[in-house]
Amino acid sequence: MISFGLNPMYGKVADIGTLHVGELNRIEHLRVDGSGKGVNVSLTILSLGGNNVAAGFMGTGGEGILQRLEENQVQHNFVPVQSRTRTNLKVLDANGIMTELNEPGLIIEKDEWEQLFETLASYAAPGNVFTLSGSLPRNASADTYLLLAQKLQQKGAAIVLDTDGEPFRLALKTTPAFIKPNRFELLQYFGVEPDGTLTQLRDLCRRLLAQGPKAAVLSMGADGAMY
Repeated sequence: MISFGLNPMYGKVADIGTLHVGELNRIEHLRVDGSGKGVNVSLTILSLGGNNVAAGFMGTGGEGILQRLEENQVQHNFVPVQSRTRTNLKVLDANGIMTELNEPGLIIEKDEWEQLFETLASYAAPGNVFTLSGSLPRNASADTYLLLAQKLQQKGAAIVLDTDGEPFRLALKTTPAFIKPNRFELLQYFGVEPDGTLTQLRDLCRRLLAQGPKAAVLSMGADGAMY
């Protein structure tokens, strides 16, 4: 399996007592992890006993992300890019309320895109599975995952898709083998308001599957997940 992510980042979680907007706030505890959807997928696959390669783009300053993968014995083959790796900050107060500050993603040059397609093509073959997950770089077009999935499927590879918005809507046309929307993304896709029932969510998932994917997992935050 190849776990593919276009926007790796550092996840920084800052614990504070009370967040005072417009004033000085002192951090009680700070944790920083190399992260991003593709990286997290790779680490999860490893924890479940599977083998995979983490791939995609890696910006400057991303050495800590690579180190985390290597410490966990995850293979990786990232295309290095000139844009700097982002850091996303989560501020958590004593009441468990989290405020998130996310930096914009990478900016990718044309030759870096070409190198990425070459790298992925070297893994594409019947029986190989690619996870396409997470947000896109700042200057990527909405059809990026669509184009990637098409190229990989032409060589017999299977696709697991986990993104949202227009990139999800477009890539769904390739009938990926497996999709993983969350509750908000599912409701957003169909343009409906939640009615608070699992029946609504189940029926919407079935409508997605009617478009071609073989299976779907809907993540629902603290309420668990639906297969």
